[in-house]
Parts: sequence; C-alpha cells; structure tokens
Amino acid sequence: MNYIRTLHTRERVLDEYREELIAFQEEFCKNDNNPLQLLEIEELKSQVNTVIDSLSVKCRLVFEKYLYEGMSPQEIADEQAISVNTVRVHIKNAMDHIKLQLGPTAGILFLFLYGRL
Repeated sequence: MNYIRTLHTRERVLDEYREELIAFQEEFCKNDNNPLQLLEIEELKSQVNTVIDSLSVKCRLVFEKYLYEGMSPQEIADEQAISVNTVRVHIKNAMDHIKLQLGPTAGILFLFLYGRL
C-alpha cells in the first residue's frame, strides 16, 4: 500500500513538473531568437554551475556523471565502486542544495536546461 502511495505521489510531482516545463518552453519558444533571453539562459546555466561547484568533491562527481553524462545510478555505482543507495543520496543531496540555493523552481530549470532531474 505504501509503495502504491509513493508511486502515486511521485507521478503527481512529475506531472506537475511536466506541466510547468511545458509552460516554460512555450514562453521560451515565443521569443527563441531574443538575444536577451539567450543571455538569461546562459546566466542561469552559470548560476547552476556555480552551485554545483560548491558541492563536496564526491557529491559533485556523482552528480555531474548523472547530469552531464547521463549515467544511471547503477552505472555510477559500478564505476565508483559505491552502493547505488549512496549514489542516490549524493544525487538527492545535490538537488536539495541546488533547490536551496536557486529556489523551488530549480527542478523546472534542470528539466529545461538538461532534460532530466
């Protein structure tokens, strides 16, 4: 029962992120040739990179492999010789830190910039 509730909650949150992402993308597409908007996106990427750089070395390594290289938690765990749960904790800690620094819309920002949470 808890498992089903957890899945339902997760799906609801993902649906909310998807809706916000679609709205964000629609707004972006209206002005996709706007130099100011392109500059704002580069500034957002810079802010994200600054926050990622402030993570601990191990957390940053795991998160960069997950975010930039598209590796799964299992692949990262195998490569780094750590448990999958440790990888998941590093990813969660990184996202929590980013949300704390960039605000609650960080998830939407990540979906837009990198295509994954």
